Amino acid sequence: MTSPFRRPRYRPPDVPLCQDLSRLRKPGTLVNQFRYGEIIKSAAAGCELCCILRDASKPFVTDGKEPTKDTVLDISLMNSGLRVHYFSGRQDVEIFSLKDVGVNAIPRCNIISDHTGSEAGFMRAVEWFLKCLNNHRDLCATMSSSERFLPHRVLDLETGSGNNIVLRDTHNQAGKYACLSHRWGNVRPLTTTRENISDHMRGIEWTNLPKTFQEVITFVRRLTIRYLWIDSLCIIQNDMDDWNLQSSLMADIYRNALITISASASNGPHDGLFFPAKEEHVHRELSRFNKRTDCRGIYVRKPIYHAKSHHPLLGRGWVFQERLLSPRILHFGPGELIWECIEDTTCECCGIHTRGLDGLDAKTRFHPYVLAALPSRECGDSWRSVVKDYTKLKLTCPEDMLPAISGAAKVMAEAMKLKGLQSKYLAGMWERCFIEDCLWTTNYPMESYRPAEWRAPTFSWASVVAKYGVEYRMADIFVTVLGESEDLPQNEQMTPSAKLLYSSCVLAEEQDAMGRVASGYITLSGSLLEATVHVGEENLSIDSFYVNVHGQRNLQFPGRFFADYNLTGEGKYQVDMESTVWCLKLVSLRLLEWKRQYLFCLVLKQVEIDGEHVYERIGLLKYQEGLEPPIERWFGSDLIEEYTVVKII
Repeated sequence: MTSPFRRPRYRPPDVPLCQDLSRLRKPGTLVNQFRYGEIIKSAAAGCELCCILRDASKPFVTDGKEPTKDTVLDISLMNSGLRVHYFSGRQDVEIFSLKDVGVNAIPRCNIISDHTGSEAGFMRAVEWFLKCLNNHRDLCATMSSSERFLPHRVLDLETGSGNNIVLRDTHNQAGKYACLSHRWGNVRPLTTTRENISDHMRGIEWTNLPKTFQEVITFVRRLTIRYLWIDSLCIIQNDMDDWNLQSSLMADIYRNALITISASASNGPHDGLFFPAKEEHVHRELSRFNKRTDCRGIYVRKPIYHAKSHHPLLGRGWVFQERLLSPRILHFGPGELIWECIEDTTCECCGIHTRGLDGLDAKTRFHPYVLAALPSRECGDSWRSVVKDYTKLKLTCPEDMLPAISGAAKVMAEAMKLKGLQSKYLAGMWERCFIEDCLWTTNYPMESYRPAEWRAPTFSWASVVAKYGVEYRMADIFVTVLGESEDLPQNEQMTPSAKLLYSSCVLAEEQDAMGRVASGYITLSGSLLEATVHVGEENLSIDSFYVNVHGQRNLQFPGRFFADYNLTGEGKYQVDMESTVWCLKLVSLRLLEWKRQYLFCLVLKQVEIDGEHVYERIGLLKYQEGLEPPIERWFGSDLIEEYTVVKII
């Protein structure tokens, strides 16, 4: 993988360190490794910049031990400051200024507020909010519908007495509103039920609201937004009909919100929205520590690493599409505000990557206009990328697997419609690119299982509870070969070996065309190979099982079997080892430039349902070989059923 840093050439010993640092003009550039002793020597000779570098770690020395002369470090220019990285195990330090201090290598950057609920934090949030409203006309303004109707119920923040609020029916009224994205946690928040909805319509007392709700209401009122949508209060929680209806409208609710407030650092409704910054991330003026007047206006701090793992809310499945679909989302993180809209991503320290929080794709990629502009194959890749991210998240109720991503599926359907395409949605997969969508595999199958309560046909990734998510390792080959082109180069050949003849998914609730399914199956035609399945190494690796295809020629590379789940787990979906399974040839790829051929097969177990022989998917088999012999000669013809129709449930 190419490094994100651009390294200048190695600095000869006679070239001053400062001359090397003067090359740092663009964020991401990096100076080669050198020793702390070089800085000390240059600082003693009177170099102003080296004096700053020498003293940068002083504010953070708690054990009395400063870097030694032999400590190796490097320096890189980041959006959040000049970052010094110590290879001795010390934490990095960032150096920056708020205005021009006459030292070229010291960049001008922002300070963070010391508390996300502070006045400084509020003013920064308003700055981002107004910039988006006034300037982002291409994508942010078009994510919402032209007529922004209020959700069926909202909290009215103005009509209650004192701080109290009122739940009200909107009767399809147009208006501006904010949403709260929050984690319910282990303690159930205040909810609206059939028993108390009349009371909530008359008013909800301030003291009955959990801390997170109180603080978001205070913040939204300051933005002069009258209406707020909170799921636990605006959906009748013990009314399944109301829940199903509102769940089906989730895409519109978040897409039409003026802003979504994300309690990203909170573990539950009683933790609150606002958090103080860690002291080490708050700026410290260097002159306070080295007593040098020429260091006034120069600040140091520990860098903030914007990892998804630091934001508990973002590990939840339902929150995934809330973030993806909201035109604007303001994250209240653990000590810092983060802004995401369709056209921009930023934070208080300015150090966040433009792609967004580490581990999450940028929101820009999932705007229907952006998706519609992509070649069809890349549009499918975008959906598979969403599935990869989504399946790594946690759901309190496993049966919510499809409803919690239905809003994202509706955006994908809208993008296809803009491209003039029609495609049936099949329990998390798309009919138009069904063969590519079949190339999913679970990470660590021994940690994956089929839930006791059926939720999707076995051909779908949604049929498996995959603790570590799913991947499309095979589809990645296509992306590498295709690059930006929608078509394969002339000397590369991708050949579907199977054909989708028929598909059916019966919805569990008619309100949501992309939500829960009650049943489903597909019919594929293709060639079947007879095989047996065996236990591999007893560990958590992908290769916990292997498949032996009868009649296989002497190939250089053995086939690699990706089981969908722990096949030996007791229950309905247990597979007897050394029993017969069937491999349906799915697609082959011939890469002349790489001198490789690939063949992918669905691995199926035959079952009998009401006297009918049908199949269940249990995994994916991949073969890789050189250009010779051709795939047609890999297996004994006497054990291949050349044209078979299989029904997969």
